[in-house]
Amino acid sequence: MILDADPNPVAAGAAGLHAVLAHLRSVGYAFVTPTPATHRRVVGRVNKSRARNLRDVFGWSLPFDPDLLHPDLLAALRTADAVANTEDGLRAKVRVSSLDDQLFLHSAFPPKDADAVFFGPDTYRFARFLKAACDGREIGLAVDVGVGSGAGAAVIGRHYRPRRLVGADVNPAALRLAEINLAAGG
Repeated sequence: MILDADPNPVAAGAAGLHAVLAHLRSVGYAFVTPTPATHRRVVGRVNKSRARNLRDVFGWSLPFDPDLLHPDLLAALRTADAVANTEDGLRAKVRVSSLDDQLFLHSAFPPKDADAVFFGPDTYRFARFLKAACDGREIGLAVDVGVGSGAGAAVIGRHYRPRRLVGADVNPAALRLAEINLAAGG
């Protein structure tokens, strides 16, 4: 993959995040995001101070050593400006969670930035609600207000098959991740 050839850093960053999702999908990565309280409890365990696998890096948001990741995966994170150097090691700035057969980028834990993009138990409940409400009718226009990671829009697109699907959000970071997630999920 050639990412440096693109003079547009936003486009290069999106390509890097697409590459992250493609790599994780190719190795069968899956992570169901728990509640914040459960997350804190799990990462508070002694054996969860450093990442030992991809779920620790992209699900539990643990610090990791550079040699833990495949070089292409680490390069994609760097291209996307989605990895930070910390005193504990490297940390991914994004998390990746699974919903059905799709992966979704969202903000790393804890999501403390003003433009944080959330994905968690409420996302799974919303997806179940949308699937249960689907009666098979084709619809003309569907709007996911507060699109966030794009998970709701993905469920709407697959189960309702609208002629037009709009994801709306006041958060530009959410719109960016939703666009990447929806494109990566087809």
